[in-house]
Formats: sequence, structure tokens, C-alpha cells
Amino acid sequence: MATTGKTLSHQPTETFARNHAGRTLYEQRARWLPGLDQPPAPSWDDLDESVRERWRENAKA
Repeated sequence: MATTGKTLSHQPTETFARNHAGRTLYEQRARWLPGLDQPPAPSWDDLDESVRERWRENAKA
């Protein structure tokens, strides 16, 4: 089967980038908590989808 070299959609790449940006911001901020005498933050994978979406939106700003 011949391929044209064209990508069908950029959506998976954009979704990955948004998720990566949100996760990176969350993990950077979570590292500060022990120094502020706060309990550790839950892992990214343990967060509700609505919370992860909020971090993705914050990463855009």
C-alpha cells in the first residue's frame, strides 16, 4: 500500500501537546508543596479529568 506522506489529522498531536503542557505545569507546581509545608499532591493520573482539563487550560495562559 502506497502512502502519500500526508498526516490525516493534527488533532492527536495537539491533544498530546495540550496534555503534556498541563501535566508539566502541574508537576512543576506539585514539587513546590513540600517546601511550603503542604501535603504531597496526587499524581497526574489520579486526578479527575475535569481537574486535568483545568491544568491544561492554565498551561495555555
